[in-house]
Amino acid sequence: MCSINLIYGPLSSSTTLKSSIKKMAQETTHRGPDSTNYIRDKNLVLAINRLQIVGGLKGQQPILDEKRNLILMCNGEIFNYKELKTKYLKFHRFTTTSDVEVILHMYEEFGEKCINYLEGQFAFALYNKSKQQIIIARDQYGILPLFYSIHNDFFIASSEIKAIVKSDIFKNIEFDEMGLAETILFYGPIRPRTTFKNINQHIVK
Repeated sequence: MCSINLIYGPLSSSTTLKSSIKKMAQETTHRGPDSTNYIRDKNLVLAINRLQIVGGLKGQQPILDEKRNLILMCNGEIFNYKELKTKYLKFHRFTTTSDVEVILHMYEEFGEKCINYLEGQFAFALYNKSKQQIIIARDQYGILPLFYSIHNDFFIASSEIKAIVKSDIFKNIEFDEMGLAETILFYGPIRPRTTFKNINQHIVK
């Protein structure tokens, strides 16, 4: 179990970005007690709390590609990573021993369709610097959590709602009455709704 946290916001908000990502990482330390790492690229900040399972010390995240154009953070496991490496990624250079690095190189090969080749339980965020594009995705069953919000020109995502709430970006947190009702009736709110207004669950497609 790990946690991924990211914020994309205006360049003028560098202080808010820095303080918020630290609060989010601190709030989710229990999910990844082995290490906490940060990366910043202009108006994007990323933080991951990692629990070392596959790859050990040689599986640190975030993971960058050879050209340092792509940045990947992933919570979870890719069950068929060995098969993917053998079948599609023979000519790629791997910088870690982590199973999740295959996501980055599969994206290089197949773009956003790489998700169709992955078998496992995972939630990841991938940033393409040249395209200024953020991709967030979950496994087809939605086993691992991933929440996001677009609020006051900020895009913010995390493995836990409370990390988003703890950031400096949200000033007035409001409960979603329909989300609360669905929680009582159905054990949890129906995606993409959560129990908080303007905070959504990622929809598995």
